[in-house]
Amino acid sequence: MADKIKGKLANTREKLFKHRMVEQDIAKGLMIFAVIFCHTVPLPQLADTILRSILGMVIPFFFFISGYNYKEPESLPDTFKGKAGLYWQRVKKRLRQILVPLLFCSVILLGIGAGYVALPFVNTDQTSLDMVKAFAGFWISEPISSAVGLHTIGTFAGIERLYEPNWFILHMTLAYVIFYAVVDWALSNKKRYISVMFALIAVSCIFNFFHLKMPWGFENSAAYAAIMLMGCGVKHKKLFSEERYSKKYWPWINCGVCFLICLGLGFLWPRAGQISGSGQITKIFSEFAEAAGQPAFAILEIPYTILYSVISSYFLIWACKLIKKVRPIKFFFSYMGRNSLMILVFHLVFASVACAIFKIQMATNIGKYAETFEPIRLAVCALTVVLSLVFVTINVLCKERFRKHKKMNKLCKEKCGELQQDSSLSEEDIKAQIKAYRSELRKTIKVKIA
Repeated sequence: MADKIKGKLANTREKLFKHRMVEQDIAKGLMIFAVIFCHTVPLPQLADTILRSILGMVIPFFFFISGYNYKEPESLPDTFKGKAGLYWQRVKKRLRQILVPLLFCSVILLGIGAGYVALPFVNTDQTSLDMVKAFAGFWISEPISSAVGLHTIGTFAGIERLYEPNWFILHMTLAYVIFYAVVDWALSNKKRYISVMFALIAVSCIFNFFHLKMPWGFENSAAYAAIMLMGCGVKHKKLFSEERYSKKYWPWINCGVCFLICLGLGFLWPRAGQISGSGQITKIFSEFAEAAGQPAFAILEIPYTILYSVISSYFLIWACKLIKKVRPIKFFFSYMGRNSLMILVFHLVFASVACAIFKIQMATNIGKYAETFEPIRLAVCALTVVLSLVFVTINVLCKERFRKHKKMNKLCKEKCGELQQDSSLSEEDIKAQIKAYRSELRKTIKVKIA
C-alpha cells in the first residue's frame, strides 16, 4: 500500500521547485543576507562605498528575478471580462503573499515601538500616539499622510524608523499591479515589448523630472515593472542556460565582464540599484544642468538603474552556478532565498530586539556612515539572522503540517468514497480500513522544510 500511496502523492513542494533554478534561490539568499547586514552594521564611509558598489544589485535583482519567474498562461481569455478576471486573480494572490506578512510584521513593530516609548526609563519626547501615527503614515504613504497631518517616516530619528526598510515591499506590490496589467500584451510580440518598456520608463522619468511624489512610490514602481519585464525577456532568450552558448566558456567570460561593469557603475553611483539615488552621477548631472540653466537630470538615473539591474542580475546568477557546488553554502543560502520575504519581514523585529539588548541603535537610525566600525554589530547581525531563520522554520513547519493534514483528509475522503461503493463492506469495516489507510499516510507523507 505504501508504494501505491507514494505513487499517488506528488508533494506540492517538489512540484513547485522541480523546474526552479537553484541559483536564483542562492542569489536571493545572498541578497537578503546583505540586506540584514546593511540594516544592522553601519560601516565607515570608505568601506560602505566599496560594499555598496558591489551590493547595489540587491534591490533590482529581486524585481528582475520576479519577472524571470513569471509563467505565461497557455491561453488567454478572449473577452475583456475574462482578461480582467485573470488580472484580478493574479493581483489578489500576490497581495495575499506580500502584504499579509508585511501587515503582521508592522503590527508587531507597532507594539514594540509603542511599548518602548512608554517605558518610564526611556528618554524620548515621542509617545505611543506618535508610533500609531507613524504606523498609519507608513501604510497610507506620502503625500497622503502629509495632507491629513500624520507623521511620516523620517519625521523622527527614533524607533518608528523601523518601518522604513518596508518601502521595498510596497514598491514591489505596486510594481506587480502594473506588471500584470501589461505583461501578456507586451510578450505577444517584439514591437509591443519594446513599446511597453519605453512607456514604463517614460512614466517614471516624467514623474521624477517634475518631482511628483505619488502614493506608495508609483513614480518609481513603473520603472521597477520595466525591470520585471526585462527579466521576462532574459527568460525568453534563455540567457541563463548553458545550451544557449556555443562555447562553455562564453557565459563565464560574460559573467566576469558584467562584474567589472557593475563594479565600475557602483563606484560611480553607490546607490546604483535604487531609482532616484544620490550618488556621484546625480551630482554630475546636476552640475551640467545648472550650467545649462535646466532642471536636474536625475531622471537619467532611471535607465541607468535598469541597465545596471540586467547586468548585475546576469553576473549574480552565473556566479551562483559556481557557489551551488559547495553544498553547505548551497543549502544555507537557498533556504534563505526560498523564504526571503518572511526573513525580510521578521528581521526588522529581531534586529530591534537585538539592538535593545546590546543598547545600540539600528543602522537605519544613525545616518549613512559610522565613525568607526563596531564589532558588536556583527553579533547583532548574526543574532538577527539566527532568530529570523528559527521563526521562519517554525512558520514553514506549521504550514507544511497543515498541508499534510489537508492532503490526508482529501485522500481519506476519496478512499472512503471508493469503499462505500463496495456493498459487501460494513460500516465498521470501512472505518477500520480508513483508520489503517490514515496510519499509512502518516508514514508516507513527510513534513518537509523547504
